[in-house]
Amino acid sequence: MHRPPLVALMARVLMLLPAVVDGCRWALVAGVRPSCMSDLFLIPSHSLAAQSHLPAFTPLADQAPLWDPAKFSSRNHGENQDGWGIGWFDRAGPGRMRSSNPAMDSATLKLDPELEALEDTCSSLLFGHLRAVTDGDRATVNSHPFQFGPILWMHNGGVPTAIQERLSARLSCPTISKMVTGNTDSEFAGALFAQELDGDVCLRSTSFELASLEQAMTGVIRNITHETTDQDQGSSLNFAASDGRSIVITRYRTTLEDEPPSLYLAITEGTDSLAASSTVPLTLLRTAAFSKQDTAAVELDMDARLWIASEPLDGAGSCVRLSEPGHDCGPGDRVWVPLPKDSMLSYDTQTRSLRFKPLSPACGSELRLRFQRGAGPVSYTHLRAHETPEHLVCRLLLEKKKKKITITQINISSYENKQKKKTHKSNNK
Repeated sequence: MHRPPLVALMARVLMLLPAVVDGCRWALVAGVRPSCMSDLFLIPSHSLAAQSHLPAFTPLADQAPLWDPAKFSSRNHGENQDGWGIGWFDRAGPGRMRSSNPAMDSATLKLDPELEALEDTCSSLLFGHLRAVTDGDRATVNSHPFQFGPILWMHNGGVPTAIQERLSARLSCPTISKMVTGNTDSEFAGALFAQELDGDVCLRSTSFELASLEQAMTGVIRNITHETTDQDQGSSLNFAASDGRSIVITRYRTTLEDEPPSLYLAITEGTDSLAASSTVPLTLLRTAAFSKQDTAAVELDMDARLWIASEPLDGAGSCVRLSEPGHDCGPGDRVWVPLPKDSMLSYDTQTRSLRFKPLSPACGSELRLRFQRGAGPVSYTHLRAHETPEHLVCRLLLEKKKKKITITQINISSYENKQKKKTHKSNNK
């Protein structure tokens, strides 16, 4: 069978792609005021540098309706020593620095000098990424974030090679195809996003409307989901994309019965990067849970910062909430809220409009379960132990407070049984 040159090129690239690999970690911060690299990689107790050699920290993940500890642990990697990347925006456009070295070496606990040199890199929108490779190449070209013209892109999850092969013919823009320099499913997905975003003009634009970013993101997810058959493994699609002004984030899994890797949202307000915490995320998700509209929106304060992270950055005494703000968080604590399965969050840093959209019925069902049950506050303490003769080796311990936890395990089967009983009773009336 004769293939067009571009399709043949992508087919050769896809032959080099690894099998589905989940397990990266990433974080970002966006706001009107700039934040610095150290806010993601160095200052927080569970910073990205610390995460690079620490086990996964995913509080309240086991409260999700589709929680499966075996599957979830395979999608939240215990160590990320295979590369790091940071992305930012300035007047010249996007900038980035990537490496195949660990952000912090797990043996020596020394920070990569190249990363340390970026400590004062500041921007109103910052991407940070850690890579874990279980198959495929450990190389700088495969480290995130990826760049497609004015767009920065990063991913945690995996897309099976068979699905990529079926989607390769859709990547028809030569300009975008030439931007793919590595051999990862993540970069391939980013190229699909770039093409969805700008169509046949191949990224000639330098900025985009927020709605255009949202449509491109849903288009990529729709195409990947559409190409998934019963024989395929599911795809985990925790994406982040930005043109410097607007940003779109997703937490998505193409199979209905599975959870994607974890992702948490926090908002702080004030001139300091760790100023007063905000309950806006809970208000936004509550609105989305019961609204008849397909999108819930809120306008953030001028000094607000949006934080998205695979794991809460505040390890010690993290304040993590499902549905209620609680009263045991200090004024300077960030309130982290787990994003539900199959959801999209978008933010415009100029209008300060934050929007949340469920991408499947599973998202709406999970949110309604959260707020109907009135899940109370649960706090986790993240402790570290240091046990070597010379330097300190970090361990991660998760301990629930001795207070009685008011959240009960949510599961799909029990929920369905209750719904059937309600239906049966109403039919007998």
